Amino acid sequence: MKILRLGVAAAVILCLLCLGLASEAAGALPEFKPAAGELLFLSLLYLQRSGPITVHCEHDKLRSGVAALIINAHLVGPLVIQYESCTSSGATKTGCPINSSGVESGLIDTTTLRGSLGLVLPSGRVGLLISPTSGKIWATLAANECAPETKVTGAEAGLVTPVGEPTLTGTVSFTPRDIEKIDTLSGLIEPELVAYSEPATVEGIEHYTWHNKVEVT
Repeated sequence: MKILRLGVAAAVILCLLCLGLASEAAGALPEFKPAAGELLFLSLLYLQRSGPITVHCEHDKLRSGVAALIINAHLVGPLVIQYESCTSSGATKTGCPINSSGVESGLIDTTTLRGSLGLVLPSGRVGLLISPTSGKIWATLAANECAPETKVTGAEAGLVTPVGEPTLTGTVSFTPRDIEKIDTLSGLIEPELVAYSEPATVEGIEHYTWHNKVEVT
C-alpha cells in the first residue's frame, strides 16, 4: 500500500510538472500585440496542385460583410476568403473556369476559416495555420471540363513576415513543403490540404493590411 501511495504521489507531481512545461510552451508561442485589431485586405496569386490537377486564381479578398478580427493573442477570424479569376487544368485539358458550389464561374468561396499563430518546427520561425473553424472542409469545387467535383479538406500554413515590429502590412508566404509541423495552442499540427483524393500543395503570397498597427512577436 505504501508503494501504491508513493506511485500516486509521483504521478501527481509528474502531472504538475507537465502542466508547468505546457504553460511555458504556450507562453513561448508567437502572439498578436495588441490582442485586438481588424484585418482589412488580402491579395495573392494562388496555385494549388493535386496530382495532375492544378487550380490557379489571380487574387483573393475577404468576403464583404465578414469582419476578420483578432480574437485573442493567438487567433484571427473569422476568415471567409473569396478567390477570383480561377481556372483549373487537368491531364488532358487546361484553362477551364472553376468555381465553388453555388457561386458564379471563376469564383471560389471558402467555408469559414480562422488563422492560428504558431511556431514552425524545427526552424523556430513564425507561421500562420489556416483551417476551418469547424469540420474539415475548406471549400467545395464544382465539376468542370477539366476536373470532377471535389471537397478541399484540411489545413495549410505559411510563414509570417515581418516579426518583432508593429506594422500595418505584412505577408504570409505559402511554399510547398516549407512547413511540415507547426506548434499552436491546439497542439502540434502537420498541415495538409487534400483535393481530388490527392495531397494538395499550395503556392502563393498573401498580402494583408491591419486597421491599426499590430506586432507579431
